[in-house]
Amino acid sequence: MKKLIVLFTLVALAGLSINSMATDPDDDLTIECALDGVPGGAYLTIAGKFGGEITKSELAKVTSLEIQGCAAGAKIFQFVLVVKQGRNSQSFRGESGNLTKEMHLQLQALTRGDEFSFKDVKAHLDSKTDVDVWAKKFVII
Repeated sequence: MKKLIVLFTLVALAGLSINSMATDPDDDLTIECALDGVPGGAYLTIAGKFGGEITKSELAKVTSLEIQGCAAGAKIFQFVLVVKQGRNSQSFRGESGNLTKEMHLQLQALTRGDEFSFKDVKAHLDSKTDVDVWAKKFVII
């Protein structure tokens, strides 16, 4: 009987720990470092921001994407930029950490309330290791 109770407790605890892991960086359950509230691993920043509100003047200065966190300095080799203007959405594929001229122009055309995000961001940590990079949604203010 005691073995059955111990086994049930272990299964329940394992289920709780699996359910508490986040798989989508846009979820409210984003994995966070306990002390400073930033995601574990690698995360994408623009103008020093990890998602959230961004002004047009901050955005105008952006030409490349940056990686912070445990993989700071890693080199981005792919990403998808998703730009939402009202009900319209456009996607642009990147093959480096730099924004193309077309991407930059599209971002400059955004107005207050429009959004953009980065999906499927991957980077080379070193010659043998690739990492997935967390990214959050940005909103123009």
